[in-house]
Amino acid sequence: MKLLLHNGKLISESTFNGLNRGMYYGDGFFETIRFINGNVHLIDIHQKRMDIAFVELGLKRTASLSRLELTKSFRKLAAANELDNGKIRLTIFRKWGGTFIPESDDCDWIAELSPIKNRDFQLNRKGLLIDIYKKEKKWSESAKSFKSLNASFYVNAGRFAREKRVDEAFVLNEKNEIIESLYSNIFYQKKDQLYTPPIEGGGLPGIMRAYVIHVLQKQGVVVFEKPLLEDELHEVDELFLTNSIRGIQWVGGYKAKRFYSRHIREYSNYLNRTLSKALAIK
Repeated sequence: MKLLLHNGKLISESTFNGLNRGMYYGDGFFETIRFINGNVHLIDIHQKRMDIAFVELGLKRTASLSRLELTKSFRKLAAANELDNGKIRLTIFRKWGGTFIPESDDCDWIAELSPIKNRDFQLNRKGLLIDIYKKEKKWSESAKSFKSLNASFYVNAGRFAREKRVDEAFVLNEKNEIIESLYSNIFYQKKDQLYTPPIEGGGLPGIMRAYVIHVLQKQGVVVFEKPLLEDELHEVDELFLTNSIRGIQWVGGYKAKRFYSRHIREYSNYLNRTLSKALAIK
Protein backbone atom coordinates (compact mmCIF):
# COMPACT_ATOMS: atom_id res chain seq x y z
CA MET A 1 0.00 0.00 0.00
CA LYS A 2 1.31 3.45 -0.92
CA LEU A 3 2.37 5.62 2.02
CA LEU A 4 2.05 9.40 2.29
CA LEU A 5 3.39 12.06 4.59
CA HIS A 6 0.88 14.06 6.62
CA ASN A 7 2.52 16.89 8.58
CA GLY A 8 5.72 14.83 8.57
CA LYS A 9 4.17 11.55 9.73
CA LEU A 10 3.77 8.48 7.56
CA ILE A 11 0.17 7.45 6.87
CA SER A 12 -1.43 5.01 4.47
CA GLU A 13 -3.04 6.42 1.36
CA SER A 14 -6.44 5.05 2.43
CA THR A 15 -6.48 6.97 5.74
CA PHE A 16 -6.23 10.44 4.17
CA ASN A 17 -9.80 11.59 3.53
CA GLY A 18 -8.85 14.75 1.60
CA LEU A 19 -11.51 16.88 3.29
CA ASN A 20 -9.67 20.14 3.90
CA ARG A 21 -9.66 23.82 2.96
CA GLY A 22 -7.51 23.02 -0.06
CA MET A 23 -10.34 20.96 -1.54
CA TYR A 24 -13.19 23.20 -0.32
CA TYR A 25 -11.73 26.61 -1.15
CA GLY A 26 -8.48 26.08 -3.07
CA ASP A 27 -6.89 27.64 0.01
CA GLY A 28 -3.27 26.67 -0.42
CA PHE A 29 -0.48 25.89 -2.85
CA PHE A 30 1.71 23.03 -4.03
CA GLU A 31 5.22 22.23 -5.21
CA THR A 32 6.40 19.43 -7.47
CA ILE A 33 9.91 18.37 -6.56
CA ARG A 34 12.27 15.84 -8.12
CA PHE A 35 13.73 13.18 -5.82
CA ILE A 36 16.92 11.77 -7.35
CA ASN A 37 19.01 8.94 -5.95
CA GLY A 38 18.00 9.79 -2.38
CA ASN A 39 18.47 13.54 -2.83
CA VAL A 40 15.83 16.30 -2.89
CA HIS A 41 16.80 18.21 -6.02
CA LEU A 42 16.94 22.02 -5.84
CA ILE A 43 15.25 22.11 -2.43
CA ASP A 44 16.75 25.56 -1.68
CA ILE A 45 15.11 27.15 -4.74
CA HIS A 46 11.81 25.41 -3.95
CA GLN A 47 11.99 26.82 -0.43
CA LYS A 48 12.36 30.36 -1.77
CA ARG A 49 9.23 30.00 -3.89
CA MET A 50 7.40 28.51 -0.92
CA ASP A 51 8.41 31.55 1.14
CA ILE A 52 6.60 33.76 -1.38
CA ALA A 53 3.47 31.59 -1.20
CA PHE A 54 3.38 31.66 2.61
CA VAL A 55 3.53 35.46 2.59
CA GLU A 56 0.99 36.01 -0.18
CA LEU A 57 -1.52 33.54 1.30
CA GLY A 58 -0.92 34.64 4.89
CA LEU A 59 -0.01 31.13 6.01
CA LYS A 60 2.19 30.32 8.99
CA ARG A 61 5.03 27.92 8.22
CA THR A 62 5.38 24.99 10.61
CA ALA A 63 8.74 23.64 11.81
CA SER A 64 8.10 20.45 9.82
CA LEU A 65 8.35 22.50 6.60
CA SER A 66 11.89 23.71 7.18
CA ARG A 67 14.52 22.65 4.66
CA LEU A 68 16.13 20.18 7.05
CA GLU A 69 12.88 18.61 8.28
CA LEU A 70 11.42 18.34 4.79
CA THR A 71 14.54 16.64 3.50
CA LYS A 72 14.41 14.13 6.37
CA SER A 73 10.71 13.54 5.80
CA PHE A 74 11.06 13.01 2.04
CA ARG A 75 13.86 10.50 2.56
CA LYS A 76 11.71 8.70 5.13
CA LEU A 77 8.84 8.63 2.63
CA ALA A 78 11.12 7.27 -0.11
CA ALA A 79 12.47 4.54 2.16
CA ALA A 80 8.95 3.55 3.26
CA ASN A 81 7.84 3.25 -0.36
CA GLU A 82 11.14 1.62 -1.42
CA LEU A 83 11.88 4.27 -4.05
CA ASP A 84 15.16 5.98 -4.91
CA ASN A 85 13.84 8.23 -7.68
CA GLY A 86 10.52 9.93 -8.16
CA LYS A 87 8.29 12.98 -8.19
CA ILE A 88 7.20 14.55 -4.92
CA ARG A 89 3.90 16.41 -4.82
CA LEU A 90 3.89 18.61 -1.71
CA THR A 91 0.49 20.21 -1.01
CA ILE A 92 0.12 22.84 1.71
CA PHE A 93 -3.28 24.15 2.83
CA ARG A 94 -4.75 26.24 5.64
CA LYS A 95 -6.00 24.32 8.67
CA TRP A 96 -9.64 23.34 8.74
CA GLY A 97 -12.14 25.79 10.18
CA GLY A 98 -14.28 28.66 8.95
CA THR A 99 -15.61 29.38 5.48
CA PHE A 100 -14.38 32.39 3.48
CA ILE A 101 -13.24 33.76 6.84
CA PRO A 102 -10.77 31.15 8.09
CA GLU A 103 -10.45 30.45 11.79
CA SER A 104 -6.67 30.05 11.63
CA ASP A 105 -3.63 30.82 9.47
CA ASP A 106 -1.81 27.67 10.56
CA CYS A 107 -1.30 25.06 7.88
CA ASP A 108 -1.35 21.33 7.27
CA TRP A 109 0.47 19.51 4.50
CA ILE A 110 0.51 16.26 2.61
CA ALA A 111 3.26 14.79 0.41
CA GLU A 112 3.18 11.86 -1.99
CA LEU A 113 5.98 10.27 -4.00
CA SER A 114 5.43 8.77 -7.45
CA PRO A 115 8.13 6.62 -9.10
CA ILE A 116 10.39 7.74 -11.96
CA LYS A 117 12.73 5.13 -13.44
CA ASN A 118 15.67 7.27 -14.49
CA ARG A 119 17.86 9.25 -12.10
CA ASP A 120 18.80 11.92 -14.63
CA PHE A 121 16.78 14.12 -17.00
CA GLN A 122 16.00 12.23 -20.19
CA LEU A 123 15.66 14.35 -23.32
CA ASN A 124 12.71 13.17 -25.38
CA ARG A 125 13.65 11.59 -28.73
CA LYS A 126 10.38 12.59 -30.37
CA GLY A 127 9.63 16.31 -30.30
CA LEU A 128 6.50 17.45 -28.51
CA LEU A 129 3.63 18.85 -30.55
CA ILE A 130 2.11 22.07 -29.20
CA ASP A 131 -0.75 24.46 -29.89
CA ILE A 132 -1.80 27.78 -28.37
CA TYR A 133 -4.71 28.11 -25.96
CA LYS A 134 -6.57 31.32 -26.84
CA LYS A 135 -9.98 31.05 -25.19
CA GLU A 136 -8.72 32.59 -21.94
CA LYS A 137 -5.77 34.84 -21.10
CA LYS A 138 -3.56 34.79 -18.04
CA TRP A 139 -3.39 38.40 -16.85
CA SER A 140 0.12 39.38 -15.87
CA GLU A 141 -0.96 41.70 -13.04
CA SER A 142 -2.90 38.97 -11.24
CA ALA A 143 -0.49 36.10 -11.99
CA LYS A 144 0.75 34.19 -8.95
CA SER A 145 4.43 33.58 -8.21
CA PHE A 146 3.62 30.09 -6.91
CA LYS A 147 1.48 27.09 -7.82
CA SER A 148 -1.98 27.84 -6.50
CA LEU A 149 -4.47 25.06 -5.75
CA ASN A 150 -6.94 26.98 -7.92
CA ALA A 151 -5.81 25.60 -11.29
CA SER A 152 -9.04 25.77 -13.32
CA PHE A 153 -7.36 27.94 -15.99
CA TYR A 154 -4.72 25.26 -16.62
CA VAL A 155 -7.32 22.48 -16.57
CA ASN A 156 -9.23 24.30 -19.31
CA ALA A 157 -6.01 24.70 -21.29
CA GLY A 158 -5.29 21.02 -20.73
CA ARG A 159 -8.71 20.03 -22.06
CA PHE A 160 -7.92 22.14 -25.14
CA ALA A 161 -4.65 20.23 -25.63
CA ARG A 162 -6.51 16.93 -25.29
CA GLU A 163 -9.10 17.97 -27.88
CA LYS A 164 -6.37 19.10 -30.29
CA ARG A 165 -4.41 15.89 -29.64
CA VAL A 166 -1.19 17.72 -28.87
CA ASP A 167 1.29 17.16 -26.06
CA GLU A 168 1.29 20.68 -24.65
CA ALA A 169 -0.53 24.01 -24.87
CA PHE A 170 1.05 27.44 -24.80
CA VAL A 171 -0.57 30.13 -22.63
CA LEU A 172 -1.07 33.79 -23.56
CA ASN A 173 -1.22 36.95 -21.45
CA GLU A 174 -3.40 39.99 -22.10
CA LYS A 175 -0.87 41.27 -24.66
CA ASN A 176 -1.12 37.99 -26.62
CA GLU A 177 2.44 37.15 -25.63
CA ILE A 178 3.31 33.47 -25.23
CA ILE A 179 4.40 33.29 -21.58
CA GLU A 180 4.53 29.58 -20.62
CA SER A 181 3.00 26.19 -21.29
CA LEU A 182 0.72 23.98 -19.21
CA TYR A 183 3.54 22.44 -17.22
CA SER A 184 6.64 24.39 -18.12
CA ASN A 185 8.58 27.52 -18.92
CA ILE A 186 9.67 28.23 -22.49
CA PHE A 187 13.05 28.78 -24.13
CA TYR A 188 13.56 29.48 -27.82
CA GLN A 189 16.60 29.70 -30.08
CA LYS A 190 16.81 32.12 -33.01
CA LYS A 191 20.05 31.73 -34.94
CA ASP A 192 22.77 31.86 -32.28
CA GLN A 193 20.75 33.60 -29.54
CA LEU A 194 18.79 31.89 -26.77
CA TYR A 195 15.73 33.60 -25.30
CA THR A 196 13.04 33.03 -22.67
CA PRO A 197 9.88 35.06 -22.04
CA PRO A 198 10.28 37.44 -19.08
CA ILE A 199 8.51 36.45 -15.86
CA GLU A 200 6.99 39.95 -15.73
CA GLY A 201 4.74 38.81 -18.58
CA GLY A 202 2.83 36.53 -16.21
CA GLY A 203 4.58 33.17 -16.43
CA LEU A 204 5.39 31.14 -13.33
CA PRO A 205 8.94 31.72 -12.03
CA GLY A 206 9.92 28.12 -12.62
CA ILE A 207 12.51 26.34 -10.48
CA MET A 208 14.08 24.58 -13.47
CA ARG A 209 13.92 27.76 -15.55
CA ALA A 210 16.16 29.52 -13.03
CA TYR A 211 18.45 26.50 -12.75
CA VAL A 212 18.84 26.02 -16.50
CA ILE A 213 19.72 29.70 -16.93
CA HIS A 214 22.34 29.29 -14.20
CA VAL A 215 23.77 26.10 -15.75
CA LEU A 216 23.94 27.57 -19.25
CA GLN A 217 25.55 30.78 -18.09
CA LYS A 218 28.28 28.69 -16.42
CA GLN A 219 28.91 27.24 -19.88
CA GLY A 220 29.10 30.68 -21.49
CA VAL A 221 25.59 30.55 -22.99
CA VAL A 222 23.81 33.88 -22.50
CA VAL A 223 20.03 33.71 -22.06
CA PHE A 224 18.12 36.86 -23.02
CA GLU A 225 14.62 37.68 -21.78
CA LYS A 226 12.34 38.66 -24.65
CA PRO A 227 8.57 38.33 -25.20
CA LEU A 228 7.45 35.76 -27.78
CA LEU A 229 4.50 36.29 -30.12
CA GLU A 230 2.70 33.68 -32.20
CA ASP A 231 3.76 35.32 -35.48
CA GLU A 232 7.40 34.97 -34.44
CA LEU A 233 7.25 31.20 -34.06
CA HIS A 234 8.02 30.71 -37.76
CA GLU A 235 11.36 32.48 -37.15
CA VAL A 236 12.34 30.23 -34.25
CA ASP A 237 14.93 27.52 -34.97
CA GLU A 238 14.69 25.52 -31.74
CA LEU A 239 12.16 25.46 -28.93
CA PHE A 240 12.24 23.69 -25.58
CA LEU A 241 10.40 23.54 -22.26
CA THR A 242 11.75 23.23 -18.72
CA ASN A 243 10.25 21.97 -15.48
CA SER A 244 11.51 20.42 -12.24
CA ILE A 245 10.41 16.90 -13.08
CA ARG A 246 11.46 16.45 -16.71
CA GLY A 247 14.30 18.94 -16.99
CA ILE A 248 14.54 19.97 -20.66
CA GLN A 249 11.95 18.81 -23.20
CA TRP A 250 12.28 19.40 -26.95
CA VAL A 251 9.31 20.86 -28.82
CA GLY A 252 9.27 19.40 -32.32
CA GLY A 253 6.35 21.14 -33.97
CA TYR A 254 3.66 23.79 -33.96
CA LYS A 255 1.11 23.18 -36.72
CA ALA A 256 3.19 23.07 -39.96
CA LYS A 257 6.30 24.55 -38.33
CA ARG A 258 9.09 22.14 -37.28
CA PHE A 259 11.86 22.87 -34.79
CA TYR A 260 15.37 21.42 -34.62
CA SER A 261 17.14 20.11 -31.51
CA ARG A 262 20.89 20.51 -32.14
CA HIS A 263 21.54 23.07 -29.39
CA ILE A 264 18.91 21.51 -27.13
CA ARG A 265 20.81 18.22 -26.95
CA GLU A 266 23.90 20.12 -25.92
CA TYR A 267 21.95 22.04 -23.26
CA SER A 268 20.48 18.80 -21.90
CA ASN A 269 23.98 17.33 -21.63
CA TYR A 270 25.11 20.40 -19.66
CA LEU A 271 22.19 19.91 -17.27
CA ASN A 272 22.91 16.24 -16.65
CA ARG A 273 26.63 16.77 -16.19
CA THR A 274 25.87 19.42 -13.57
CA LEU A 275 23.43 17.03 -11.90
CA SER A 276 26.01 14.23 -11.82
CA LYS A 277 28.58 16.51 -10.17
CA ALA A 278 26.05 17.67 -7.58
CA LEU A 279 25.08 14.11 -6.68
CA ALA A 280 28.73 13.07 -6.48
CA ILE A 281 29.43 15.90 -4.02
CA LYS A 282 26.54 14.80 -1.81
